[in-house]
Amino acid sequence: MKPISSPRIASLDVVRGLIMVLMALDHARDFFHIDAFRFAPEDLQQSNLPLFFTRWITHLCAPLFLLLAGISISLYQEKKDAAATSSYVFFRGLWMVFLELTIVQFAWQFTIHTNHILGAVIWVIGWSMVLMAAFVYLPKRLSGVIALLILVLHNTLDNLAFDQSVASKLGWSFLHVASKTTINDQFFVFILYPLLPAFAVMLLGYFMGSWYSKNFSAQKRLKRLLLAGILCLSLFVLLRFTDSYGDMKQFAPQETSAQSIISFFNVSKYPFSLHYCLATLGIGFVLLAFAEKIQGRISSVLATFGQVPMFYYILHLYFFHILSVILFTLTNPESSEQWMPFGHRISIGYSLLVVYLIWSTSCVLFYFLCKRYGVYKKTHDNLFTKLI
Repeated sequence: MKPISSPRIASLDVVRGLIMVLMALDHARDFFHIDAFRFAPEDLQQSNLPLFFTRWITHLCAPLFLLLAGISISLYQEKKDAAATSSYVFFRGLWMVFLELTIVQFAWQFTIHTNHILGAVIWVIGWSMVLMAAFVYLPKRLSGVIALLILVLHNTLDNLAFDQSVASKLGWSFLHVASKTTINDQFFVFILYPLLPAFAVMLLGYFMGSWYSKNFSAQKRLKRLLLAGILCLSLFVLLRFTDSYGDMKQFAPQETSAQSIISFFNVSKYPFSLHYCLATLGIGFVLLAFAEKIQGRISSVLATFGQVPMFYYILHLYFFHILSVILFTLTNPESSEQWMPFGHRISIGYSLLVVYLIWSTSCVLFYFLCKRYGVYKKTHDNLFTKLI
């Protein structure tokens, strides 16, 4: 999640900061919403439009993390050769996988589990960077072609089945199918974010990195970003209405208009479907274009978050989890059922309005903490600031 060291480009920090803030909204909903453990926000029968779009807007986060990471790798390579870039992203990727399996998972569960591995978003960003260590040797245009081919064609593999051996199930889950693989009676691996489409998004960002080079016209970049965004969103609408290809969750008119809207936008995130990528990246391209024109207090605040993303990520998880423990203890002093059975998260619940209040208030706190850490990071060159 930490951007690779490179000359700061304000628009990239602004968009990165925006998706960090949106990510915190999703996790605030996870910890505090009354229905978070009862049903998914995409449930046609139980959800509603405010809840659904509270979840849906945060779909932007994972693919844009990956896209921006790919752009950062390209910018880093402008200062270094391919070998140095390859070494950096390889070890940086392994570090992120390690963080996912330790500090991040403990933040979610407050328990150290040795009976499973969970592959979530930091995991897939890390493994994508490890794979990028080989792809930085390829020409940028070839990387772009490969990225587009994977994104467009990987849904043809949706119904591909392998034998039921542990090795084949685990390998296919790692690459393309979000699933739980039981290794033995004491251990399982649950891959939430398969690698193949996620890596393709990072590779696409690596191709786009040349748009942010010093010799590339800002006006030309703006036109390309807007064109790419409009094209992606147009294709998304066309494919959703025709249901011809690109997503396991097909759109179908429902009994109510609200349910029909939910069905239309309810795209597959695990793994990223073509529809999901068209919608989220399309919006992302437009945001990147507008971020180049936005100046003022809001952009400054978002850039503050975007300059220290890993610090923000770890901070907000621990803050929300600790706060949920405190609130549960205060409101349920006699209860012995403090822990959810599958995640060791607190079983409390508030309205969506309260979730938004907790989220917005926390963002104010996070801003000041991130600002202080950003200053510290600029003035201290040590192992901690290099890794977080």
